Amino acid sequence: TAGKLIFSASAGDSLYFNGIFNESIDMVNTAAHGTILANGDPVNAFPRLIGYSVTPGDGGLATFDSNNTKSNCITLINNSNFWSFENIRITRYTGQGFRSVFSSFSSRFLNCEVDHCGGTLAFGVPTSSTVIDCYCHDNAGDGFSAFESCYLSNCVSVANSGHGFYGDGGNHYFSCLSKA
Repeated sequence: TAGKLIFSASAGDSLYFNGIFNESIDMVNTAAHGTILANGDPVNAFPRLIGYSVTPGDGGLATFDSNNTKSNCITLINNSNFWSFENIRITRYTGQGFRSVFSSFSSRFLNCEVDHCGGTLAFGVPTSSTVIDCYCHDNAGDGFSAFESCYLSNCVSVANSGHGFYGDGGNHYFSCLSKA
């Protein structure tokens, strides 16, 4: 499962996976798997969870689909920091797709999609995180909800019942689109 991959990761690992998964992953205290480099830069130390369609690196999406049987898909909680989520689609969870709890920060989300989730928000972005080329649509609440000091670029939020983009302050949005 994708959860087993996550909990076996070390700093800098690239974890490729494909297929459709019906699981919820609580990433409790997974910061031990990621480290900050000596110069304070975590970028090259991020463990990467990377979806694909046919061949690793093809840019296709791996899918988490609970068929409305589970609440949250991936919960970043209690120091689950320094992760990169790439090429992942999350659909049909009754709660949030990516759920961020206050004690998590500094993650990356690249080419991810969250749709048809029923929570108050669909795509929770931890403090000081980066979100690039992500798509959030047809959710029951807010699309993207970013804690402070986040960078979002080329993200699209459409047909969500709440805000397209919601933030606590100090966030930066570049070439993002929101439409009800």
